Amino acid sequence: MRIVDGPTFLALPPGTVFSVYKPAYTSGLLIKGETTKYRNYWSADLTYPDTEQDDAGWIDLAQRMEQGEDSGPIHFAEDRSIAEESDLFMVYEREDVEALISALSAALAEEG
Repeated sequence: MRIVDGPTFLALPPGTVFSVYKPAYTSGLLIKGETTKYRNYWSADLTYPDTEQDDAGWIDLAQRMEQGEDSGPIHFAEDRSIAEESDLFMVYEREDVEALISALSAALAEEG
């Protein structure tokens, strides 16, 4: 893994796996999409539940999930964000992504 600034991140190709980085903290796990004008970029969060519904629908689903009454599917919808020059991103390199895939595969095998 490596940490890069906003301009470096925006120059990375679509398909880059990353987290938004703040000192000693990272957000979710995302896949970078296209970089557009004005420091904008598209990304898909791999850890975010389905948000195709409105806020009220999501709140209702979250409450049912909290009670163990429902489960929400992961949804890889793209979202647009802005990368400022001072923003930091933890970028996962190929071997990191391969390690993630291996760990997830092992978890599935254990699950049966």
